[in-house]
Amino acid sequence: MRCMVKKKKFWKCWGTWVGIATTTLALITAIMEFPKKFQENFLLLAPKEKLDGIVNDTAGNPLAGAVVKIDLLPSVSETTSTSGGFIFKDVPGKPGDLVRVSTTGPGYKRRDQYFPLPGPARIIMEKQ
Repeated sequence: MRCMVKKKKFWKCWGTWVGIATTTLALITAIMEFPKKFQENFLLLAPKEKLDGIVNDTAGNPLAGAVVKIDLLPSVSETTSTSGGFIFKDVPGKPGDLVRVSTTGPGYKRRDQYFPLPGPARIIMEKQ
């Protein structure tokens, strides 16, 4: 902090001020990211379950090609098979925990529902 001790003019000590500002921003960013990183690491250590189910239309026919997502695994999705079935492995949680499931399909309304682990989840899709 020679700039403050010798009372130099600001423009003569710009390197020091840039360093202080950069360090401060890095600390603020690290503090703000900590809860997110902690949550990700905690989910890795959490007990795991599976969630399986079937997607049908309102007539009871299996709906192939529907995309199913779970809010606890935002980067993972499953596409239903020709029989309308899907399965998620390694879902963070224990038996009985509720999981939000979002389902979309071409020509069908989006469906959001909660199901207990490990399922089965029976999802009925309505046409648009």
